[in-house]
Amino acid sequence: MEDRLLARYSFWLLALGSMAAACWLSGCFQAPVPAQFTIGFSQCTTQDAWRQTMEAEMRRALSFYPDLRLLPIADAQNDSKRQIEQIRALLAQGIDLLVVSPNEAEPITPLIEEVYARGIPVILLDRRTNSSLYTAYLGGDNTEIGRAAGEYAARLLGEKGEILEIWGLRGSTPAIDRHDGFEAALRRYPGLHPRAQLDGHWEKEAVQEQLPALLQQHPEIDLIFAHNDRMALAAIQVAQRLGRDRSLRVIGVDGLPGPNGGIELVSQGLINATLLYPTGGEEAIRIAADILHHRPFQKENLLQTTLIDNRNVRIIEMQSNKILQQQASIKRQEERIGEQQRIFQNQTTALYVLIASLAVSILLGAWLYKSLIERKEAFRQLEQQKEEILDQRNQILAMSDKAEAATQAQVHFFTNVSHEFRTPLTLILAAVEGLQALGGSRETKQDLGLVRTNAIRLLRLVNQLMDFSKVEQQKMQVRASENELPVFVKELLQAYRKVADKRNIELRFFSREVSLPVWFDVHMLDKVLFNLLSNAFKFTRDGGRIDVVVIKDPIENQAIVKVEDNGSGMSAEHVAHAFERFYQGPVPPAGGGTGLGLSLSRELVQLHGGEILLWSEKGVGTRFEVKLPLGKTHFQDDQLLPTPVEGLAYEAYKFYTDDDEPQPATLPAPPPAQQDPAPEHTLLLIEDNSELRQFLQRKLGKDYQVLEAADGESGLDLACRHVPDLILSDVMMPAREGLSLVKILKSDLRTSHIPVVLLTAKAGMEQKIEGIQTGADAYLTKPFNLIFLQEIIKNLLQSRAALRERFGGNLPADSRRLADVAQIDQQFLQKFRDAVEQQLADPQLSVQGLCAGFGLSRVQLYRKVKSLLGESVNDYIQHARLKKASLLLLEGKHSVAEVAYQVGYSSPGYFATAFKTRYQCSPSEWRERQGKSD
Repeated sequence: MEDRLLARYSFWLLALGSMAAACWLSGCFQAPVPAQFTIGFSQCTTQDAWRQTMEAEMRRALSFYPDLRLLPIADAQNDSKRQIEQIRALLAQGIDLLVVSPNEAEPITPLIEEVYARGIPVILLDRRTNSSLYTAYLGGDNTEIGRAAGEYAARLLGEKGEILEIWGLRGSTPAIDRHDGFEAALRRYPGLHPRAQLDGHWEKEAVQEQLPALLQQHPEIDLIFAHNDRMALAAIQVAQRLGRDRSLRVIGVDGLPGPNGGIELVSQGLINATLLYPTGGEEAIRIAADILHHRPFQKENLLQTTLIDNRNVRIIEMQSNKILQQQASIKRQEERIGEQQRIFQNQTTALYVLIASLAVSILLGAWLYKSLIERKEAFRQLEQQKEEILDQRNQILAMSDKAEAATQAQVHFFTNVSHEFRTPLTLILAAVEGLQALGGSRETKQDLGLVRTNAIRLLRLVNQLMDFSKVEQQKMQVRASENELPVFVKELLQAYRKVADKRNIELRFFSREVSLPVWFDVHMLDKVLFNLLSNAFKFTRDGGRIDVVVIKDPIENQAIVKVEDNGSGMSAEHVAHAFERFYQGPVPPAGGGTGLGLSLSRELVQLHGGEILLWSEKGVGTRFEVKLPLGKTHFQDDQLLPTPVEGLAYEAYKFYTDDDEPQPATLPAPPPAQQDPAPEHTLLLIEDNSELRQFLQRKLGKDYQVLEAADGESGLDLACRHVPDLILSDVMMPAREGLSLVKILKSDLRTSHIPVVLLTAKAGMEQKIEGIQTGADAYLTKPFNLIFLQEIIKNLLQSRAALRERFGGNLPADSRRLADVAQIDQQFLQKFRDAVEQQLADPQLSVQGLCAGFGLSRVQLYRKVKSLLGESVNDYIQHARLKKASLLLLEGKHSVAEVAYQVGYSSPGYFATAFKTRYQCSPSEWRERQGKSD
């Protein structure tokens, strides 16, 4: 044992001495570090193969310039704002030269000019800015690439055909120059028609998403010109899925070697041609070295391109493979050189360590032996204590893990049970309220009232469980607003006046302050005071007294709410445990509780930076004090709301005793309406609970045609196929949850105009705000009042009808009058009006032609226009033609027949009949009447 300890200590002390000596020796022999220039490089993206090839070339070229140091390449990820931030970060590191490949020209230009003005050389790589203030430019001639692609397309199609162009990023100079060159070449061939364009953003995913619909819309496309090979590959893959790969010709740009590179695509016959776009990585490092060493250089450096097709692809592929092999060989040689350098350095260090070890071992040997003898016993005791501590720590960790797992299981259980309770409670309360509205005997009303009272109590318990779960998971968010505390408390007490009068309890309110503005979360403080008042009523016998007092403490700068009763009171033992979770003291006369109310109240008050205090004496009474800090400095900015919140969290669920008979807190039932044999409106009901779905279908089916879906995915399919007038949707559903469904519906042109009402068990204010922000028109929490839901549906449909009546088929020319319409629908209406006006003179203008322009089916376009304007597409076209005809007739420059032809009527006689039906007079009479009135 002693020998082992001696060897161990000798090793460590020798090692320490050796490292110290090695550091001293290596410092003596270290070679001077040459001066370095630092280069910063901001890439628009590093994810495509072309840019990765360029970076590899730059790294290889740097091996020939040991005094140049390239910082880690900044990847802007195709985001101009990110690239501006990254360039500023590079400047903060003190770079000597900036290489930048701008994501977009316009937003990057001011910063590039600023860098150039500061005297830092700037090399623009691959892409230009909108200014001439830069040191050098290196890149391919994109205009020539576009022109060469256009000339090749003309030869490939025999100077006749339809062409689709897939853009890169429209704001980037390579995409603009390639488009300009391609368009200039096509103008020389009248038989070539650029039929459509697609924004690919340099990525294949955008092409795969948009191209299928575009090819189906334009089956006449003969050739596709993609701004890079990645998008060209995506285009041919889409064409293969559609069975059009044999008829379509595809041209790409980049001509990179390797898997899925342009050369391989041409070699395999997937695309017809690609244009070589040199990366310029080595040239960029060479120009940077010339600039930093003050050697002559050219400002404009254009790299030449060449066309690669089936005629020369074999030769180029062989050359590319040979270059790749040579590059791989160079890389291996560099790695071996680096490995040899590391071996040499390690051997040198080992030699230094060996020399130092010999010297240190002689000096420390004797001291080590003596020290180990003395500490042998001490180490044995330490080892024993260490083992004991480790055992205790492992036991504590195991117990902690078990406790944490039990706590998480408890929280998850409460959360799941709380959510599962809300849907059955919805069915119970809705059915009971419906039966109460039908009337009946007094005994029946009492029984129904008892059922509803206990259902509300169960709902209140569910709410407390959900709040408890949020507090446990630290997800309870404060949303504080400034409110008058005396007014808030006084309004809250009104919910208890009826039960106080019934039990002959004197409920009094006092406030020393006429006005006391306090920042607090309305819903949280409402729950706190509800729990305190509920306890006061439970422990106060009939004929007792309950006082609620609001005061201001100027010394502590606090607002205080006191709730005091002269009830049975509590012992000191019960007071000490009153705020503990699940603690239940003596059973009050009005019945026991769950032990959650006071614990939850304290958590909510503490979230406000306040405290809640309790005084109680057995047989005398109890007093609670809630203290809230004044001002708002104790809140974070994201916890503050600019305006007060309307309504209370427990407004519909007031405190009831068992013998109370509350009436449903609902809107008055509307008088029975006569049912139409065929409902005018269609509702789509999306709910995974079959019982709730059947209940709502039965209740709403009397007034509306109801479509049903059991999950979000099938609901989305029904919405797109049937285009209903309104959608009712749950939030927590399989396949696709409700918030995601609303986002899709509101962003899809086919369904963006449909009002959406969300029905959910998520009752928190955060969830309500999130639901409205996603685009939902209404957000109802379960359990909800059926009559209230029916009124919301009726109001939404009436609002849509009022909007249609407001426009009455005539779209306003001023887009500001469309403020009540969603932005996507504004764009649709504007585009629809422009499409009709542009084709008014065409007698063949039809619904089918308009459908092709919007990518909608005939039924979808009809229902959308009908929903927004209140009339069919054909009626709108007819009215637009007659309106324009009336204006042309007033000008007096054309005959009636000429006007008829100008607005798209093939027969002047039919035009005269339609005009008279609209304006109650013939076209000639209209012109005469309006001329006289002028």
